[in-house]
Amino acid sequence: RAAGPPPLVGAAARPRPPRRSLSFCCRRPPSPAMRERTPPPPPRPPLEGELPRGEVSVPPPEGEAALSECLRDLKRTLEGGSVFVIGRGRRYPVRDPAKSRGDVSREACEEAFDELSRAIGFELLAQAAASHAASRAEAAFGG
Repeated sequence: RAAGPPPLVGAAARPRPPRRSLSFCCRRPPSPAMRERTPPPPPRPPLEGELPRGEVSVPPPEGEAALSECLRDLKRTLEGGSVFVIGRGRRYPVRDPAKSRGDVSREACEEAFDELSRAIGFELLAQAAASHAASRAEAAFGG
């Protein structure tokens, strides 16, 4: 008798249908219903040294209640130290001008908005002055 595997008995002796490979199943395009349910892939994160790009369109608040909510959110964000003005070669925080933390009265919220407006205005003036100085230097030195 030749050595080899033992003979198959019972259910194991029945021939099996050929297996389909996974690539066969995945070659068909997804159905329209499946395409609707499949979310788009997430955006690629920026590479090291690459700045994010794009636009964000945010509608302005409509109504007094929505505006008050936005001002309260700004006030709380300023209190937390999470607001910065970023210019050419510099970054500085915008501080909450309120004396007491947690005050979200209308007056405190408007003071916070005014402080942010002042900080942005100072940065715009600094950029304009630097641009003006650079153009004067260019004109004086023939650059």
